Amino acid sequence: MGLKLKLTGLLLMAMALTTTVFAIDILKGVTYWDVAGINGVDVGDFNPTPWRFESDDTNANAGTVEAAGFWSGRWGVHPDSKTIGQNIGGPVIACKMTSGGNEEWYMTFINNQWFVAWIPNGDGTYDLYRLGKARGSGYNVYESALVSPLLDTALTTAISMEQNTDRPGMNYKNYALSSADPQICANDCANDPSCKAFTYVKPGVRGSNSVPECWLKNGVPNPVSGECCVSGVK
Repeated sequence: MGLKLKLTGLLLMAMALTTTVFAIDILKGVTYWDVAGINGVDVGDFNPTPWRFESDDTNANAGTVEAAGFWSGRWGVHPDSKTIGQNIGGPVIACKMTSGGNEEWYMTFINNQWFVAWIPNGDGTYDLYRLGKARGSGYNVYESALVSPLLDTALTTAISMEQNTDRPGMNYKNYALSSADPQICANDCANDPSCKAFTYVKPGVRGSNSVPECWLKNGVPNPVSGECCVSGVK
């Protein structure tokens, strides 16, 4: 049975179900994961050959990964998950095949039973790569996820919100927003390769009837405290 799950659902699933989990705990020792491929926005069948992860030591910061008989590789906790943009739950794991292929990808654990893997495109967006679940898990994440529209085509980078912060200068684009939601501005920045930071101006700042604004920046200006705004850095 092919599991048809929209990309928007996968992202909201991750945000809704993320708990305080750490890959160094999840991947201690030897663990097996059933993995399904993702084609565009559809999730396929789980492959009968599981991924086998084995940690190098009790700290489980790195180790080996393989699909027996097909490929093998190495994994490690990324030293600075924010630099690659997507960190929706616990550390980001970087993986690379060392035999049987040359693919590289990143993984984020939704909880201790599910992970999402993706491949960066190099322009601030990501293609979903695999969906994994702990072998033998009876937990049905599809029925539990709260799915609502977020994005249609690309996995965006996650940008932390800087509340009550302005970052004046280095603007290359600005426009009014129809909704008073700084996340819209953050998503626009995340999906624009030229954008390095953004500032969202709250409604009413420029006058009682002024609308919210989004200012995209091609650099990272210094932060300035101000209740007028919400900012973020990619």
